[in-house]
Amino acid sequence: MITWYDTHCHLTENAYQKDRYEVIQRMKAIHGVAITLGVDVATSEHSKSLALLHSHIYFCAGIHPHEADRCNAKNYQPQLETLWQHPKCVAVGEIGLDNFRDYSKIENQAWNFLFQLECAKAFHKPIVIHNRNASDQILKCLDQVRYSGTGVWHCFSGDKALVEEVVARGFYVSFAGNVTYESSPLLEVALSVPLDRLLIETDAPWLAPNPLRKTRNEPSYVAYTGSFLAQQFGIEETEFQKQLAKNSQQLFQF
Repeated sequence: MITWYDTHCHLTENAYQKDRYEVIQRMKAIHGVAITLGVDVATSEHSKSLALLHSHIYFCAGIHPHEADRCNAKNYQPQLETLWQHPKCVAVGEIGLDNFRDYSKIENQAWNFLFQLECAKAFHKPIVIHNRNASDQILKCLDQVRYSGTGVWHCFSGDKALVEEVVARGFYVSFAGNVTYESSPLLEVALSVPLDRLLIETDAPWLAPNPLRKTRNEPSYVAYTGSFLAQQFGIEETEFQKQLAKNSQQLFQF
């Protein structure tokens, strides 16, 4: 059955503490598939437990750049390696660099990022890249470790030139609900992505798409973003859904 894939959400967040099961069931009701991301070892373990409980959920494990000051990834290497080897772990992530929020020193972020890139190479896993105002630094890190694998630049916020660069390197580009916002510059960027390299996500509980903007986001809302982009691309929704499903399956090897 062709369905929507939410390739990036955070089901372990406290925003779902009271109704996490119901949120998950709503995604199941639309026959959707969701990937929930870890930001540290604890949330990666929690993500794994959700994936084990629900057949339509997969997970990623990693140390987010915001956590770099308190979490040296190498200190958690045994736990992370166990997670990365789990059959429902589809990528190393969420990893990357963030110059927008001052939650962790950039040198600690970079150290964690480089270490996890090397691990992704060793375990032959794709990566999920977090990028906030750090595109050039991220590209330099990829070059430094000679990363030749694949992955996704999630919640993309770059320009067309960056799309061209990352696609040429073999990456996918993913857009969240903010691509649906009125006058968003992201729409023009999204339309420049080759269809075979495009993904969508919610980044839930944040960035709910129109017409639900400013509410708590959840995985089932990915359908709004998918329908919106199908219309913008001028593609019949079922065909667009098939293409995104194919892309998701090829990247994450479900």
